[in-house]
Amino acid sequence: MKGSLIVVGFFALGCLLGWSGWLPDVVIENDITVYVLYLLMFQVGLSIGSDKKLKDILGSIRPKLLLVPLATIAGTLVFSALVGLLLTQW
Repeated sequence: MKGSLIVVGFFALGCLLGWSGWLPDVVIENDITVYVLYLLMFQVGLSIGSDKKLKDILGSIRPKLLLVPLATIAGTLVFSALVGLLLTQW
């Protein structure tokens, strides 16, 4: 619970700083947030990859459970392709 409150607190602080205009122009103009997001995703990958039980967890997953994420990915790609055909002005 404490960890979730810390995350929400930092999110709210970031929103307030962005709204108030207290952030330096370097942060806003140079798109640093994208690189911070890449760094955070890399750290999550390191955390998951270094788990000693990862092999056991992946081995225990039934193939039927993979249908939900695969269907989500396929549905997203198909719907995006259809919308891309309909919205030709962008």
